[in-house]
Amino acid sequence: MALLAKSLSEYESVQLGSTNGISASTPQTSSFAVTPSSADTTTFESNTFGSNLAFVQDRLSAERYFSRGNHYEEYRDYWENGNYTFSRNENPELVYVRARDIEGVYLSDRELGNPEGFWTRNGREGWSRENILRRASHIQDVRQNTESGMSLDELSQNPVLDDTIRSYYNNPVQVAQVGSYYVFQSDGRHRTLAAQSLDTYIPVLVTGSYTRND
Repeated sequence: MALLAKSLSEYESVQLGSTNGISASTPQTSSFAVTPSSADTTTFESNTFGSNLAFVQDRLSAERYFSRGNHYEEYRDYWENGNYTFSRNENPELVYVRARDIEGVYLSDRELGNPEGFWTRNGREGWSRENILRRASHIQDVRQNTESGMSLDELSQNPVLDDTIRSYYNNPVQVAQVGSYYVFQSDGRHRTLAAQSLDTYIPVLVTGSYTRND
């Protein structure tokens, strides 16, 4: 239990909604003025929606935006090309991947223009950006302690970790692998965006893989 207490004390100091390493001089927008990043792509960042999150307009639908991860250009080829074959993983296991290596987390233009409504699910009790970020910030606590031999049932006795386990482990986000990155495949947009905002790892089920047909 000493390990659990130690890791919790470390993670309680996480500053929710911080710039996560971005210097104070980094430009941040407080509105949703969209600025073009190239001739055929529209992207913008906003600390009102989430620190360190950038969104790119889908070239196939003006009403849809994708969270831009570490492999967006590769994902765009997959999304717009469609010439891929899927191989199903019949026995997916829980693995940890970097949240920013997950592409395809989408928002509608209406959701993007109403971050408060998105994070609270339009006012549902218990839903807020801060609560979701807090759960994401304890993923590494759960991982560290399970890798040290504790079970999820044992960790659930701690109410802080129980929230994280219920959110991220009882119904894991599902993804498919495409080369060196992953494609979002299920519900869990709020959870994935929160983990991307904190630039942390996230437990997922890899349901299969896509291979490009050359």
